[in-house]
Amino acid sequence: MRPLRCAAWVGCGALLGLLGCLMNVDENLWTYDAASCKKPPCDGGVPDGRIDSGPPRCRWAPVSMETEADLNAIWGSSSSDIWIAGDHGAMFHHTGSGWKSVAPVLDRDLYAIHGTAKDNILAVGAEGTILRYNGTAWSAVTAPGNAILLGVFAASSGDAWAVGSSGAVYRIQGASATQETSSTTATLRDVWGSSPDDIWAVGDGGVIIHFTAGKWSSATSGTTARLQAIAGTGPADVWVVGDCTDKPGRCPSTILHYNGSAWSKAFTTPDGVSLKALCPVGGQVWSVGHGCCGNSCTCDHALRYDGSAWSSAAFGHADTLEGVWGTGSCDLWAVGNDGTVLRYLFQ
Repeated sequence: MRPLRCAAWVGCGALLGLLGCLMNVDENLWTYDAASCKKPPCDGGVPDGRIDSGPPRCRWAPVSMETEADLNAIWGSSSSDIWIAGDHGAMFHHTGSGWKSVAPVLDRDLYAIHGTAKDNILAVGAEGTILRYNGTAWSAVTAPGNAILLGVFAASSGDAWAVGSSGAVYRIQGASATQETSSTTATLRDVWGSSPDDIWAVGDGGVIIHFTAGKWSSATSGTTARLQAIAGTGPADVWVVGDCTDKPGRCPSTILHYNGSAWSKAFTTPDGVSLKALCPVGGQVWSVGHGCCGNSCTCDHALRYDGSAWSSAAFGHADTLEGVWGTGSCDLWAVGNDGTVLRYLFQ
């Protein structure tokens, strides 16, 4: 299990039974409604125990995996080239005909994965671990220190960033990485950019830092929430999700948006929702994590933004989701604890 961070971003997917003030739109979609304060059932209202049922449409379904490892991140260069990274160096590769296990390079937990192409992929994790895939094999990248690296973003084929504990920021160029001076000592949990000279990182205490004009500087977030993930579609459309620190798992999560000039609060979830990852795709934005259902606060959860409002996809699956990725509005994957893999397709 990764230490309180969101999975790597780029592409997306998600799910779960939402706790809080929600209005039932249909059997699998719930939207926030403070007036009615209705709660969906933990099983999403499906009597036969499946994640979803009914006429053909886009829906989430579980994918069988031969592992019980916690899966922390997912990224792909296409629908036929997808990677999953997890605890103890676990890696799985999908080439269009099912998932295959890949022998670990190191027995260290991996928390994030991202790339620019099928032959340029990076994964990062515990003890300063940085791995690079060249299209044939994974190899270790020499890095200073042993920070816990929680986020990675490949800006180009030869330039990437990794962030982690105690404000660690590494710039990865070629076969080595150098430590950069950041403007914070807070744990940084994710990193994303619209270009090599427009990079954002987010972390604990509402910290947001921005790399532009060759240096890092602090930005005002307007929150003290633990910010878990960041992703966007361009320099004037960036999203951040985070959760609270006073009652983790029992209080609201915050969603922020950047419009090119300032950050603002876009949405606050009901109590009990903790968002860990997000991803814009197909004109939508998905965020996944966990929420409360019954006496458990480790049920899969996903929120979806359709361009005008946030809503919740609901079903019952008692594991936290850590990562999401996809190629379109109806072709998504999500991964999580205990080997959980879910796919969103028309079926």
